[in-house]
Amino acid sequence: YAYQSGMSPVAPGISNKVQAVKLSVENMIREASLQTLKTMSDYGGYLDTSFPLGSVRFLGKDVPYWQKAGEIKYPNIRENFVNGVKNYIELYKENFTDALKEYGDVSLGEPQVVANFLSNKIVLTVNLPVIIDGYSIKEPYVIEMPSKFSEVEEFATGFVNYEALNRPFEIYTLSSMMISPVTNGIHDVPFFLFLIGCGKFVYKDWWDIKQGVEYAIKVTLAHTYMPGKVPLHTMKTNPYPKYTLVPINGKEYSDLKVSFHLPDNFELDPSSLQFEPDPISLESKIIPLLGMCQSDPLYVKYYLTYPAIVRIKDPLTGYVFQYAVQVYIKDNEPGVWTGMSGYVSGEKKTMCENAWYQVDIKVKGTDGSPVSGAAVNYMGCSLGRTNENGELKAVAPFGIGLLKIYKKGYEEYSEMKSVASLNDITITFRKKPAFNMYLYEVMIQNLSMSNSYHISSGGLKPIENNQYVIMEWYNTDTNKRYETAFDTKSSRISNIPPGSYLIGANLMEGSKALGGFITTFNITEDLDEKSLYAFLPNILEYNEIEDVSDKAEATATLTNILLACGIKPISDSKPEFNSCVVGYDEL
Repeated sequence: YAYQSGMSPVAPGISNKVQAVKLSVENMIREASLQTLKTMSDYGGYLDTSFPLGSVRFLGKDVPYWQKAGEIKYPNIRENFVNGVKNYIELYKENFTDALKEYGDVSLGEPQVVANFLSNKIVLTVNLPVIIDGYSIKEPYVIEMPSKFSEVEEFATGFVNYEALNRPFEIYTLSSMMISPVTNGIHDVPFFLFLIGCGKFVYKDWWDIKQGVEYAIKVTLAHTYMPGKVPLHTMKTNPYPKYTLVPINGKEYSDLKVSFHLPDNFELDPSSLQFEPDPISLESKIIPLLGMCQSDPLYVKYYLTYPAIVRIKDPLTGYVFQYAVQVYIKDNEPGVWTGMSGYVSGEKKTMCENAWYQVDIKVKGTDGSPVSGAAVNYMGCSLGRTNENGELKAVAPFGIGLLKIYKKGYEEYSEMKSVASLNDITITFRKKPAFNMYLYEVMIQNLSMSNSYHISSGGLKPIENNQYVIMEWYNTDTNKRYETAFDTKSSRISNIPPGSYLIGANLMEGSKALGGFITTFNITEDLDEKSLYAFLPNILEYNEIEDVSDKAEATATLTNILLACGIKPISDSKPEFNSCVVGYDEL
């Protein structure tokens, strides 16, 4: 061994002790380096959880934002590493010297650390005065650690700047939303809706959209890959595209394993996901004179923000370096960071976020059974959905406002309520039955020579392909009107709530009205999954009537002809029918 100037050579009996202490110091420095590297990987380059932009939780640990609301802040990683090693040595120096007492009187001075980050290793040079029984051990200590930390740091800083400028997560997420799964002909996350055909109806509330968007986000992050690492032959198992990042800093970083994730227990809420219109509601309507049904076009705009966690694994140490970035979409494109905001007004957002009054709302069907999954909204604030017991416990804003409860397949509940009344309230929810409507044409002949009307044995038949039916429903209980149109022999109806109805219907061919009826009928919940039959009169003279009053009188006459022949205009069964003659004097 060689020693500092002015020190005597090592005495023969102390040589082994010096060697043991020297190895112990080297091991301590190596442990300090590994622990610092582990801590910095867990904390995204920081030495503790003092994160300037905040953090999210992943696998039970705090992960710092490196980019939030467009602001980029990340630590001086190399400087932190040096400081971390020094701090570790200072922290455990006293314990270390106590552990070395068996070798003699050992003391440690102040460490000076220099780190050289190379492509496959970190070379650590530490000047640490160590004296044992008056003898100084030669400095410096040079420790080499196999690590790709230099590349990890280079990629991490390069990617966060690239991501903030080019917004790949926003673009990929929008793509996944646009090609979301199709259910009943409609994307789970619709952007543009245009319904063609009679009887078409779409309704999606916030909870429906939330589920589709969350799935799109998860798929996006799982399918984002580094250059050259996209798995082959996966389209057969998943239709979503694979998103490939461009080289960062002009390099592919093939040795690093990079993946993207969502925080623990990730879930969107009304502050992170908004859309207009909300809810999405669209129905096809008849086009006068054309005999076609279509809806108005509907364009849906989205506001979305979520944290994405970037994880970079060092193949030589096994440590995973991680940090988070904020993803922000508004109006179906990467959002402008300046003044970022959703579609909900500031006052309303504040009111909803500061809700504090405890409410307990139970929703049941008319048969008393609990209704799960019913969305509850109070004063414009989403409170949540009922659980499997039909119950929702939540906090609501204080005051008096509109309580709205809705679920697909049920009649919307809407009543003014004080928040105090919601503390223990049970709401009865009426199911909208979904039933099939079969449409029949009834050919009626006006036999003026015999002052009678005649329906032949073959006079009842399904409507023709070139015919369609317009049906107006007037709910005498609520004074609400509904319109349905059918251009096929049978259609499914699911948007008429239970109630007593006055129903007017016309059989049409192009712009010509061939006949019609007016009748009453009760829609009940037990019609669900059953069938109704509608019988539309067709008589030659009907289209020639222009006067509105005369038309109404003719419609009433045709209705009475049906009834006189034992044909209910709307029935839950198809009548047994041969032929029928009705005299003028019978009407």
